[in-house]
Amino acid sequence: FQFDADGGLQMAGSVMRGWNVHDGAIDRISEMASSMTKPRIAIAHADCLKLAEKYANAFAKKFSPIDTLITPLSPVMGVHGGRNCIGVALLDEAAS
Repeated sequence: FQFDADGGLQMAGSVMRGWNVHDGAIDRISEMASSMTKPRIAIAHADCLKLAEKYANAFAKKFSPIDTLITPLSPVMGVHGGRNCIGVALLDEAAS
């Protein structure tokens, strides 16, 4: 999900499965960031630091965010998503 201009939630994309899920997510997030002036990224992971770093490196090559935070996912979210779950937050610093 993502927020629209009025602050409401809208679907950002559909669920992907298999090995292409990460490349698809990186491409979709990079596409969203391309319209931002100063994109910032936060990546939360459930015991998959190397995957979170893969995302961060891909974003750095595709659109050069002004800031990237990598952090462990909270236990509450991790129990629902499971091990190797990853979440990405994208914010346009210029809009805040």
